[in-house]
Amino acid sequence: MDLNFRQTFASGVQWETAATAFGGNDTMGALLAWRGWSHGRQRSVFGETLPLPRLQGLNGGNFEDQQDGGTTPFTHDLDHRLGFAFHTSLTLPKKGVVKVTVVDNNGDRRLHSGQYAWKTKFAQVGAQWNFTEHFLILGEYMVGSSQMRQNFEVDIEFKSAYLLASYLANDWRYSVRYDNFSVHDRDSAPDDFNSDHGDSYTFALFYQPEKAWRVGAELLHINSRRNRLLAVGKLDNDDENQVSILVSYLFK
Repeated sequence: MDLNFRQTFASGVQWETAATAFGGNDTMGALLAWRGWSHGRQRSVFGETLPLPRLQGLNGGNFEDQQDGGTTPFTHDLDHRLGFAFHTSLTLPKKGVVKVTVVDNNGDRRLHSGQYAWKTKFAQVGAQWNFTEHFLILGEYMVGSSQMRQNFEVDIEFKSAYLLASYLANDWRYSVRYDNFSVHDRDSAPDDFNSDHGDSYTFALFYQPEKAWRVGAELLHINSRRNRLLAVGKLDNDDENQVSILVSYLFK
């Protein structure tokens, strides 16, 4: 449930603020703690279970009660406690927008039918600035924490930030983006190390001669360092390059 208030001033400046109550997102934190940050185009749907690494803590360790299939990001509410979110934004006509968001899922940190209700909260600030009609810069920064179990057997702090510049000329859009991300392990669980950090660089080129058609290519370089203890060995560091080709058509 979302309550939203919007005010447009005579100058054209628009101020918006909203408060939200939500449920069904109690496992928020599981992927960040046990897998770490990841790039991808995955959009999880209700009831979809995503795999977790074969960590020592999940295979005969302190957290073996976690369901074997993985974690389900969106499902029925586990602890019957509402989460809350608040956001406010300021939009300057033809110039840009600044937005601040605060989220707390209010999880009780207990085990419910094979899944933990993580207590996860974060604050996020983002901005877009249009220097000209064809050139803009976007950025975002987020910091938060997540805990699980009553005595905080898993306790992480996470951060992420990105900066993107984009230029449009003659139906061609050129974009470059830098991301930085980290998870800091703040607990002392002996078989559960949850730290990682890294960054990535993205270069993208898109051609859109009309609103319906869009084609393009994207090159992504990821450099990440993970500290996760598997049932056998350690989770490898992740250095990779990805190339994506996109062709899309919008039906009216």
